[in-house]
Amino acid sequence: MQRASTATAIVAAVGLASAVSAQELIFDLSDIPAGGLLFGDTATIRLSAGFDPSDYAVAGVRTDFISSVGSEGFSNPRLVAPMDGPGTSAGVLSATGVDTIISGQLNFPTAGIYADPTNPIAFWEIDYTVDTFDVFEVDLRTATSRFDVYFARDSAISEPQVADLTEASGSFLVNVPAPGTLGLLALGGLALRRRR
Repeated sequence: MQRASTATAIVAAVGLASAVSAQELIFDLSDIPAGGLLFGDTATIRLSAGFDPSDYAVAGVRTDFISSVGSEGFSNPRLVAPMDGPGTSAGVLSATGVDTIISGQLNFPTAGIYADPTNPIAFWEIDYTVDTFDVFEVDLRTATSRFDVYFARDSAISEPQVADLTEASGSFLVNVPAPGTLGLLALGGLALRRRR
């Protein structure tokens, strides 16, 4: 993402955990610049699932993505391979964010199909585009109803672990452009007004 102006803002971002020790969902906001997002900027927000290292892999997740701005500014929800297996859905934009994200992967050793044991594993992402000059903070969280893991590489059986799950949470700032850019925008607006 390129930007002609610079702005000062504080971004509160929750990145990928360096060491995962239990079931958790994690927001990756690393695509959001340190100065926050300005008008016209687009950033990708990713969700990952971490699991206890004694388990083999994440089998499936069913969660809702909840935003303080609802789905305003969000677009293109999508699953991340290999968590886009049969019966999955990237969810539906709603008044609260995105409802019913269903992701999962197969582990079927008898057919030579093995789940990806990456920990944490990315499973979903969405784009956010700033289309306003307002300054505000966007708060994010998840509400999960299913979190299943495979206990062993050589077993197709998964077990629910949602009771031990830590939900994802995070936030980021949407900021106005630097004063110089605002001045140019104001002058452009005046020129258009005078032209009429």
